[in-house]
Amino acid sequence: MEKRIIYTSNVAKIEYLEVPKEEMDSSANQFSDTMINGFSMKVASTSNGILVETEGSYFLLYKSIKDLDKVLSVPPGESSIFWGLNPYFEKALSYKSDVISKLFQKLEVEKNLQFNLDGIKLLDEKIQPLRVDDTFVEQYFFAIYLYLGEVIIHCNGGKWQMQYNKDENFWFPYLYSKEDIQIDLGPYLFETLDNMREDKIHSPFLFVYNLVIDNLQL
Repeated sequence: MEKRIIYTSNVAKIEYLEVPKEEMDSSANQFSDTMINGFSMKVASTSNGILVETEGSYFLLYKSIKDLDKVLSVPPGESSIFWGLNPYFEKALSYKSDVISKLFQKLEVEKNLQFNLDGIKLLDEKIQPLRVDDTFVEQYFFAIYLYLGEVIIHCNGGKWQMQYNKDENFWFPYLYSKEDIQIDLGPYLFETLDNMREDKIHSPFLFVYNLVIDNLQL
């Protein structure tokens, strides 16, 4: 049973569980087709919360229908991973150096580490002994995101651009290439860190960097 966290559009942190189906007798729960926020889902009420059936090998267990509704309210095309991860709102880039320095302190590297491939390789080496879990992602995702973005800008050109979602009331710095193409650094990084919860990746940050660069060259 794995605990997961998602950040919703109202900057709420929603916790839920991934429950392997073999660990739970589905016949003991009365699933019914239910419309939630425009989605038809098979759900069951249990003493522990709301159980959601998936096509995969696990159920999703939320604390309440309200939590599930918040998760499903994420607008199409928006990436919920960003919500709640920028505590500085529109002034985020002004705190860029401070945020990155906390990452350097955590990984025990020199505070003047350069923004280049050698720096990425050193961070890859330093993260290997650490446990990448919800707490680590919550505390350091934004710093890693900013550091990798700076390396991309220094090595390939580009710029940061703060964007505001008026309806959802959140700010986030998005990365753009020198050709003014938005770079999907955040989703690549989040997926890689998520995979590191269970599997060690030898060079996770270099992998993300190369993935970004390869996609820019397509």
